[in-house]
Amino acid sequence: VGAGNGGAGGLGVRQGVLLDADAAAAGDAAGVRGRISGSNGGGGGGGGGRRLASAAMRPRMFRQLGTVRGLAGQNPGDGAASALLTHAYALADTLLGAYRAELWRFEALVGRGGAADEHRNRATLKQLREAFDEIRRAAITPFVEHRQLERTYALAERYGDMQTLALMCEREGDDARAEEYFARFEHDGFPDVLFQQYLAAGKRAKLLDRPRAQQAALTRFLAAHPDLRWLHAMALRDFGDAGVTLQALAAGQREVLLARKRTLLSLCKLSLLAGDAPAGDCDARVAEVDAALGVIGVQSMLPELLWELPAWKDKKGVAMPSEALVHVHVSGELCPPRTQQQQQQQQDLERTVDNYLKALQVLDWSAHERTASEQAALVRHVWVRSVAEDAHRWAALARRCEGEGLDDVSAQQAYRGMLFFQVFGRAAEYVSEGGLRKVVLPSNLEDLLLAEEMAGLRGDKMVRRLLSSCADEASRALVIR
Repeated sequence: VGAGNGGAGGLGVRQGVLLDADAAAAGDAAGVRGRISGSNGGGGGGGGGRRLASAAMRPRMFRQLGTVRGLAGQNPGDGAASALLTHAYALADTLLGAYRAELWRFEALVGRGGAADEHRNRATLKQLREAFDEIRRAAITPFVEHRQLERTYALAERYGDMQTLALMCEREGDDARAEEYFARFEHDGFPDVLFQQYLAAGKRAKLLDRPRAQQAALTRFLAAHPDLRWLHAMALRDFGDAGVTLQALAAGQREVLLARKRTLLSLCKLSLLAGDAPAGDCDARVAEVDAALGVIGVQSMLPELLWELPAWKDKKGVAMPSEALVHVHVSGELCPPRTQQQQQQQQDLERTVDNYLKALQVLDWSAHERTASEQAALVRHVWVRSVAEDAHRWAALARRCEGEGLDDVSAQQAYRGMLFFQVFGRAAEYVSEGGLRKVVLPSNLEDLLLAEEMAGLRGDKMVRRLLSSCADEASRALVIR
């Protein structure tokens, strides 16, 4: 055991498996290793025999530690158990001291050799750290199990076991000790370990109710936990950060309940308005939140009949992606087939036009979620559908114009009842009033005719002429502000 501690040997153990650290470093590293070994009392670079002896001792010590742990567990209340635990403490301290010395030796080697040596040294150091973590846990666990508090704290402090320190402080309700460790081991990872333990145990209130000295560390920790970060920001009266966090939280969650998303966005808007961001930045963010709330409002108005359909039965109450919301408004699921009765036909047309306008509104509100090409493709899809729904009527009108010599006035009266004209005209009015942006209007009729749904109309020159005339007339109401 003395050789194991004094030699700071060149071999690591991971659950009884030796890692030959001496073989992992070469060249100048061997000399450095020898000097470090010598400074630790192991006899310098020429102490190879003693280092090998130390390496041979460690797995035996590790096995002996396990034996002592088992024996102490069989007789937990008598004097023999106490003696065994005293022996186990000395054994654990010696074993962990040897491994820590080995880690220090290899940490000193990193950055001293060539590229090949550097790679090997870093790989070996990584293995040694993993081995040390496992053996440290195995060495300290018996004292946790037997409630040897002072020995547990002593070993965990000495060998940097932040997990055990945080666990024991919480288990024993020793908040004063936890605060002491917080200051003492702030740069050794204790704060994050403690906070993560509170989070895993569901103690969110305790996590957020930290002393003033711990607030900066808590802010850093909560950067990865936005569902709590906004609450922390509000407690610090940093309303701007709370608003930004809530906005990202609402936008980033998929399969979120519609009511929860509305709540997050509403809180976000209040936080932004209460913050101290420049007026321009605040107004821009508030406009984005209003747009997102508008999309939620559109989904909220979907008819109950939709949720009875097999494809939607399990999705009621869940926030829909904006693309899905656009598709459902132009897919026909919300648009009833046209009837032959004139009054009912007009009512059906009006409902269908409203659905298409909602689809365009959602497209406009959610444009920032997509690339320009994705947005253009969705806009094109909406307008293609508006023409394709009346494809047979467009083809019939074209035949009448050519076969019966239908005059322009009669043709205009006919296509004014078409879905494309109705949607285009209403959308143009909304654009002129500032309710929609011009980018959601069709920019190229020829491009619409290239769509697969338009195959039956694509080659008909009369249809092209009628569509062009229809678009020109519908857009006369368009006055861009």
